[in-house]
Amino acid sequence: MSINQNLLRTTRTCEDEAQTIQVAKELSELLEPGDVIALNGNLGAGKTRFVRAVAVAAGVEDSAISSPTYMIVQSYFARLEIHHFDLYRIEQEEELYESGCEEFLEAEGVCLIEWASRFPDFLPHDHLEIEIDITGENSRQLTITAFGPKHARLIRKLAQPL
Repeated sequence: MSINQNLLRTTRTCEDEAQTIQVAKELSELLEPGDVIALNGNLGAGKTRFVRAVAVAAGVEDSAISSPTYMIVQSYFARLEIHHFDLYRIEQEEELYESGCEEFLEAEGVCLIEWASRFPDFLPHDHLEIEIDITGENSRQLTITAFGPKHARLIRKLAQPL
């Protein structure tokens, strides 16, 4: 793991799915109401799996978690109120506003947004972005970038050695 203080960016190299899940668990322990996490990466990179690991670590039953591909957003309630967005099938940003999705960003829950790069203007200024790159059959590189002061503090905690 390395952190670049100037860019507020850290990278995590995960050799297998277990290491990726561990990063998600670490993040889950740091999340607070109002946090917004943008998840990006190619199909099959593990965005939904990452969200599942965050939610399970927050106390959501694994069997209750499903991809919101056709619903846009799925909410879960445990230690944290979690709103899981999937913007893959959204074609225009107006659809997000017409469906009331921006209300979730202003609520007290944590928003985890897959395919967030499709609509960057939808994101609040202060958020955390996780780019998941496939580096092998089971290995991934996570590039985590903080935007804004709240998430800058979060990334600094996430980058500290365990």
